[in-house]
Amino acid sequence: MVTQGKVSQILKDLTSSSDTESDVKDNSSAQSKSPSRRASGEAALIRAFEQRLISFTTARWFAKPVSMSPIVCAQYGWHCVDINQIQCTSCEEIIALSGEKSEEEYIISIQSKGHNPICKWASNPVPNSLAHKIEDVKSVLLCNAKKVMECSESNKKFKAEELFGVSNFSVPDYEEMDEQRSVLMESIRNITNNISCCDRILDLSMFGWKLKSESVISCDKCKRRARASNFKDKPFDPSKQHFYWCSWICSSYDDKESEPGWSRNLKANVRSPFKLNKSDVACEHGIESVKAVRTLFRAL
Repeated sequence: MVTQGKVSQILKDLTSSSDTESDVKDNSSAQSKSPSRRASGEAALIRAFEQRLISFTTARWFAKPVSMSPIVCAQYGWHCVDINQIQCTSCEEIIALSGEKSEEEYIISIQSKGHNPICKWASNPVPNSLAHKIEDVKSVLLCNAKKVMECSESNKKFKAEELFGVSNFSVPDYEEMDEQRSVLMESIRNITNNISCCDRILDLSMFGWKLKSESVISCDKCKRRARASNFKDKPFDPSKQHFYWCSWICSSYDDKESEPGWSRNLKANVRSPFKLNKSDVACEHGIESVKAVRTLFRAL
C-alpha cells in the first residue's frame, strides 16, 4: 500500500531530479544548458550514487552475480539496509532475497519491477557511463606520486620500490601489457628523471590502486583495501584483489565490451598518451611545482 507520505517523497524526488537527469542524459541540448550546470548535475548524481554504493558491505551483500552487484543496485536507486535486503531511496520499497524467486526474477525486480510504478528509478537509472566509470590512470598515477612525496618527506630512508612491501609482486600475463606500460612510462618522464624506481607505483596505478600509506592500498571504485601484511607468503596480483564486481576488472556491463576496465583504460592512453605538466600536477593534486616531484625522484 502506498501512503500519502511515500507518494509525496516520490514526487519530490521526481521533481528535484528532473534537471539533473536530463542534464546527464541529453547531451544534445548543449544550447539550452550551460557546461557548468551539466557538470554540477552530474557531480550531484555521482555523489548520491556513491553514498548508496558504500552501503553494500561484504557482510550484508555477498555471493551475488555481476548483474546484481552493488554497482548495479546503486545504479537503480537501491541501498543495502540488512543482510540480503535492499531498499529504494525514493519509493522506499524493499527487496529481500529469500530464495523464493529465480535469479532472473530478482534482477528484473532490481531494475524495474521492485520499485513503485511512479518511482523515478524504475525508468531512469544512473547511466552506465557514470555508474561504471573508472578514474583515468593519469589521475591515479598523480595521486600516488603525491603520496610517494609525502612518505619520502616523513621518512628519509623511504624508497619508492619498497612501496606496499610485497616481495612477490606480479601483473597479469597480457599480450599488449609491455607495450602499453612502456608508453605510460615514457609519458611521465617529463616529471621524473629517475623513472626506473617507479615500476611498482605504475603497476599499482594501472589497476586503479591508490596508496593510503606505505603498506596499505585501496580502490576508490569498489572500496576494497589491501594490506601488505596479508601477502607475506603469497603473491600479490593487483588485478585480482578488487571485488569481483569492480569496474576496474569487469567489462562495461554491456555486450559491446568484453575487456576489463583496466585494459580499456590503458589502451585509451596508448592511443592518445597523456602528458603530465605543471598545470596537471598543480590543479589535480595540489602539488605546487613539478620541480618538487623531480627532486623527490632524484633522491630515491
